[in-house]
Amino acid sequence: MMKLHVHSSAHNPPVDSARLLVIDALRAVACLAVFWHHVGLYWMRAFWRGWPAVLPAGLGISRGLLELARLGFLGMNLFLVLSGFCLYYPLTLQKKRDLTAINWQRFFFRRVVRIVPAYAASLGILVAISHAPSLSYITFGPVTTKDVWTHLLLIHNFFTDTIWTINGVYWTLALEWQLYFLFPLCVIAARYFSIRTVGFAAAGISLLWPYALRTWWGRYDATGTTYGVWYGAVPAHLFEFVAGMIAAVWARHGSPIPLVFLRFFSLVWLPVAYYRHVVNVWFFPVDNVVCGIGFASGIVLLARARRVNHHLVTKILAHIGVITYSLYLVHQPLLIAVLPWLQAKAWELETILWLALLVGMPIILLVSFGFYFFFEKPFLIFLKSKAKKIY
Repeated sequence: MMKLHVHSSAHNPPVDSARLLVIDALRAVACLAVFWHHVGLYWMRAFWRGWPAVLPAGLGISRGLLELARLGFLGMNLFLVLSGFCLYYPLTLQKKRDLTAINWQRFFFRRVVRIVPAYAASLGILVAISHAPSLSYITFGPVTTKDVWTHLLLIHNFFTDTIWTINGVYWTLALEWQLYFLFPLCVIAARYFSIRTVGFAAAGISLLWPYALRTWWGRYDATGTTYGVWYGAVPAHLFEFVAGMIAAVWARHGSPIPLVFLRFFSLVWLPVAYYRHVVNVWFFPVDNVVCGIGFASGIVLLARARRVNHHLVTKILAHIGVITYSLYLVHQPLLIAVLPWLQAKAWELETILWLALLVGMPIILLVSFGFYFFFEKPFLIFLKSKAKKIY
């Protein structure tokens, strides 16, 4: 395949095709952010009491850690941007309209082998656990037949009574799976028009979707499963995925946007998200788009900063990044499993917070590594053994 030659300046250099450790590191950041959010929800009991009730007074370290936990769910948004980046990055070396080298059958085969075995293993374990009366609280109650078949088909995010059952994080896997089916359409559109055109179209869809729901169907509920089904659907998050594709092109060939603007965009998402979810919780649909722009800008900056790949912190996080899928699958059930023990101790919330950071996180990382070794790594080895890549 021929490399696509695009103009880049000394201040805006292209990135070579070497593996970007920083992407693995960012996967770890995204997953650890979601993990920490669930620590706040379940161990600190924000799920039942609300965040204001569990936040300590003052501006100490504990307060800062819990404020981070409050916004930790945005790790899911970062995952979507990273997903678009990783899927499109190999294609950025192709000619603009060359679709002949893309084997979509192989693409979906590899996605199935990569995602389904570990997901099915965790699903099977949790369904089995749910049949034990003393352990069914881990899955928030008994698992129904509808729970099982909708999760097996990865369409459980379509229904209010299944979206967050068994394991709450599963709904994002369904969302990701559904975005895979749109990926070929996005690639074809990018080839015949431009990736920026696809980005503008995706932004329009993600911005108009919540307004359309509220205006035409009256489907607005600020909380609960109704919100999750409708406002967490594919159209609401499409731009984040496409923003990752755009970031892949700009990381490979250089961005047409000056670095000073990329730096600004990479930071502006934080005050927007904080205002949307903390200061004034209201109907504010642009936060997903702003997060998509911010995370994509940050990825481009980090991908071009070649020294970042050699930084010790990047290398440590990259090692965690290898097991993030397993960590994502197992962390919430493990956090919930020890809730009765924590409640019996009647410890102060700050004690539980530091217990989670210094004890809970290392133990869950260790369990995640074991899950990865048994249910992920064999299939990764299988995929690696294939001579041909996806494209």
